Amino acid sequence: VAKVTAFTDHQALTHLRKLQTSKPLRGRTALWLDFLAEFSDLTITYLQGARNTVADALSRLPRHSSSPPLPPPSPSQPPLSGSLAPLMLSHAHPDPAPHPRGKQANSRQSASIRRHLPRPLPQSPPVSLKANESPLDGTKPSAILPVQPADSATLDWPAAYAKCPVFGVPYSTAVKAVGAPVQVEFRNRLLAFRFVTPFLNVCIHGLWCICVPQFPEFLTHILYNHHDHVTAGHRGQKKTFLSLSKLYYWPGMRTYTTAYVDSCTQCRASKSLNQKPAGLLQQLIIPSRRCSQVSLGFITGIPLTKTGHGSILVSVDSLSKMTHFVPAKKTFTAADTVDVLADRLIRYHGVPEAFISDRDPRFQSDLWQQLCTRFNI
Repeated sequence: VAKVTAFTDHQALTHLRKLQTSKPLRGRTALWLDFLAEFSDLTITYLQGARNTVADALSRLPRHSSSPPLPPPSPSQPPLSGSLAPLMLSHAHPDPAPHPRGKQANSRQSASIRRHLPRPLPQSPPVSLKANESPLDGTKPSAILPVQPADSATLDWPAAYAKCPVFGVPYSTAVKAVGAPVQVEFRNRLLAFRFVTPFLNVCIHGLWCICVPQFPEFLTHILYNHHDHVTAGHRGQKKTFLSLSKLYYWPGMRTYTTAYVDSCTQCRASKSLNQKPAGLLQQLIIPSRRCSQVSLGFITGIPLTKTGHGSILVSVDSLSKMTHFVPAKKTFTAADTVDVLADRLIRYHGVPEAFISDRDPRFQSDLWQQLCTRFNI
């Protein structure tokens, strides 16, 4: 086996082969000593990192180099050979400039950069809706689209009003009398609109608000300035909506604002929950006799039988775990549930001391509460 010389910039490794101790070696020290024992003629020599240019050159990928390739050797200078040739590679790959440390980030600059980044936005309303319908009423936007906030100078408000399925009719009426309020029936209400270039305004509770066309670029521009902007401070749902409602209006604004704030990744990452922490799980008291504590529940979503039963009423004794399965219908009311329990449970085991159930409407009705009060359940 040929003699091998290993150069390292870690001087402590030169004493690894000479390590002698009275205690048995463990861990990584024993592992590497066992590995180096396979090389009987291995010599570890210390070499300063600045002089270890061969390892520095081999650790750099050629495609990461931005410097021109080395010129060919001149005739007057003989080419290098042996172990000195790789040393010339260090001049072609200079070390990159050190990254400055301790410099704080500029929050205003970061906010201006984020303005041009994709911002999740709730699904914009479809353009096929009628003028008296709201695309956002009663439904919470679920789809998320990456939309960039547009610059206010590039937004064409009059053209957007003309194409908007919600404000198209009020705009066409108000534009005929610029600056004068006109009465227009809007979503089954008679509201006052007026057009003051370039905005269409509507009077809501005595306050003139700007109508926002139902297009992503307009909604993103408004919501960004009142939530994401450095002057807005990433306010919560309530404060963001109150800030918007003083100046703007569009149908379903509260639902749309809530979905927009919920999709903000910075708010989710940096804000803590302001709700009261959930209570601890309370263990049920172990009953002293059988059928004194019964758990109730409906199993739904099963195929309909020939007799018209589409669910199962399950009652489980908390002590003996005795279970009753009673066929039930999906149209069962609180009175039907009481009749079934009286026929299948109470007449065999008596009136229990407690019923354990979920918040099913049949178990929350007045009839059920009167029954439990009458029998001290």
